Amino acid sequence: MTIHSEFSVSIIEDNSEAAKRIQSLIAGSPDFVFYDHYSSAEQAIRKLPARIPCLVLVDINLPGIDGAECIRRLRSMPGFTAVRLVVLTVFEDANTIIRSIQNGANGYLLKDISSALLLAELKVACLGGAAMNASIAEGILQAYFQPVAATEPNPLSPRENEVINYISLGMTYNEIANELSLSAHTVRRHIENIYRKLEVNSRSQAIQRSHEIGLLPANPPVPGLKLARERDGAEAKGTRQ
Repeated sequence: MTIHSEFSVSIIEDNSEAAKRIQSLIAGSPDFVFYDHYSSAEQAIRKLPARIPCLVLVDINLPGIDGAECIRRLRSMPGFTAVRLVVLTVFEDANTIIRSIQNGANGYLLKDISSALLLAELKVACLGGAAMNASIAEGILQAYFQPVAATEPNPLSPRENEVINYISLGMTYNEIANELSLSAHTVRRHIENIYRKLEVNSRSQAIQRSHEIGLLPANPPVPGLKLARERDGAEAKGTRQ
């Protein structure tokens, strides 16, 4: 087995015309040496170990085993730990991108990339960086860095969840009782349980704590929170609503 690791490139591409264009571009660059073209993942998996390049360009939409799975299998083979595996495709959906990267891809490029930028990105990859279109990088960041919902377990019962939702809307005990066909006394007991479980002492604190742990939507309804604070103040003066 011969291992070459200096700017040598092989491609896995089932479209012969696309393969010829890529081969011509790479062969014409002083920074790269073109090695081999494989028309399927199966062929590449079988033959690549005989001549391992620095970088392998992999199409996603291959017959049989697709590109993302091909990357996973190549990455697990002896001698491929340091090989740069870069996707070159027309597919830009987030699931395919993330799957490819999770399977071991070192980059993800779209086929509409300019020739000059493609060569520049391949050089980046060979030097240990990540080859990626700006739009692909932005998509990955958005996918991985969305605000994360709170994951604390819900300590409330289904009925208590209903009650805290109505409290967040600014409803009084009597209004909640009518809505749920309960007595005001039962509603008060549910609210006492909510306070105890959430470790709070007022409506407004219960609403805010419920937002923090994901029991209520991320943005509190301002009118409901305002009413809760007003009623907290009234209760502090001995007035029950």
